[in-house]
Amino acid sequence: MATDQVIPLMEGNYTNIEAREILVNLFLTKIRFHEMKNFSSKERFGIEDVTSVKKVVDLKNSLAKINELLIGVNKSHQRITITSTIDISVSDK
Repeated sequence: MATDQVIPLMEGNYTNIEAREILVNLFLTKIRFHEMKNFSSKERFGIEDVTSVKKVVDLKNSLAKINELLIGVNKSHQRITITSTIDISVSDK
């Protein structure tokens, strides 16, 4: 099996409501993951997981940008095309 893979995650044309639901759920899931990872680090080691804290901030900023974009689209009744892939590479690092 090849160690490098490109896997489609999302590909479609959506209404504003559908796009918002998909993207918000995706980002909130990632935010919760990093919040729990940070919580676990604080409970187990007494220190914050600096990487997860930064990721949460970045993800929340991205989510705000998405919401801002979708507010504008809602007023124009346009459709939203979302295409996303996951690139996976395996390394020894």
